[in-house]
Amino acid sequence: MPIIRRLALVCALASACFVVESIAQAAETARIGILAFRGNQEAIARWQPLTIYLRKNIPNVEFDLIPVNLNSVPDAIRDRAIDFLITNPGNFVTLAATHGLSAIATIKPVSRSSLASATQAAGSYGAVIFVKQSRDDLTSLADLKGKTLSAVSPQAFGGFQMAWREMQRQGVDPFTDLQSVKFIGFPQDGIVEAVRDGRADAGTLRTGMLETLAAEGRVTLSDFRVLNRIDHPGFPFLASTELYPEWPFATLPDTDPGLGERVSRALFAMPPLVIATARGAAVQWTVPQSYQKVRLMLAELGVGKAASSPLLPDWTNATWIWFVVLVVGLGVANVLGFRMILNKRLYELEQRVVELPILPEPIPDLERYAEKFKNLTPREREILAFLCRGEPNKRIAHELEISEKTVEFHRKNLIDKTGVRSTGALVHAATKLGLDG
Repeated sequence: MPIIRRLALVCALASACFVVESIAQAAETARIGILAFRGNQEAIARWQPLTIYLRKNIPNVEFDLIPVNLNSVPDAIRDRAIDFLITNPGNFVTLAATHGLSAIATIKPVSRSSLASATQAAGSYGAVIFVKQSRDDLTSLADLKGKTLSAVSPQAFGGFQMAWREMQRQGVDPFTDLQSVKFIGFPQDGIVEAVRDGRADAGTLRTGMLETLAAEGRVTLSDFRVLNRIDHPGFPFLASTELYPEWPFATLPDTDPGLGERVSRALFAMPPLVIATARGAAVQWTVPQSYQKVRLMLAELGVGKAASSPLLPDWTNATWIWFVVLVVGLGVANVLGFRMILNKRLYELEQRVVELPILPEPIPDLERYAEKFKNLTPREREILAFLCRGEPNKRIAHELEISEKTVEFHRKNLIDKTGVRSTGALVHAATKLGLDG
């Protein structure tokens, strides 16, 4: 009897250890960040079939979706809130340069409808620039001069940068030649609505979105007309630009390499999963494509660290120059015995430097301005903080990894949006309202 009890106890302990070990193994979680270009809920619903597939085919790993946007994804990487990322090619190239991301697969759309094509299967997409069909005054990109364009954001690859490059190639600078570029963020549906309702003269978004909204019954495709239409052989969607490689599935540098290999194998073996049902499209994965074309495009636009090597900050240049001048000046003064002359000159220079700043005009009704400052976007608040610290455009562009033209656009937009009369008044008001930090 004691032997039976011992055996039973041993079996019970073994079973308990097995259960604990199984729970520990099942507790591993892999978080997949997904760029939510149509909102968080839509992103989760769209990509849920992928996580279900991965859970079934990679034992003891729980896969979760983490919707991100262009502004939040760098923080998610730094905070290790995600292990993998599905994002647009432009965002990937920038993050690869700054955070060491690596592509382990590229999306390969497979159509289940009459839209099937070799180009689509190869995994490419572009951007479309469109206007209302009734706008007879807008027939080419050159006609957009002096007009308004609605887009996602300066960092959006398919939602602005593709169109930016095409316009620039045809002699239209969206930041100087257009009346304004209205960046309204995600979801991209709002861009179509802005054009349809007359709040913007034109809009741009990634190819396929117009067809998707039409299939959902949200818009009527015949109500719009494409500018600079390019018919790519075999490509099923309206386009205004060149085509670029599709979105990558990327792994972060801190992600377990073994897990990355298992995910990569599972992706390549994945049967078509319906991800974009509105177009009858399914998604598979192929080996990671070359994103050199994307890097060259960003370099042409002067965007991000993919464009060139980091610039030397302005303050470093200035400090070095003044250091050399000071050393040489002191040496000459000591040799020649002109210390009194040097001190007097330095004092005069200090007085001139003090006189340089121009006092901003007073803000007569600070409370009225406070309401306008509350409506600033996170990016606008970020740039405002740099302006309050007296940073030049080149320095701000380097820190935020954007072009100087984008910084200048935001500066002018801040003045217009808040209703002040100058940059000085903008800084003055922001400081009074405690928004300078």
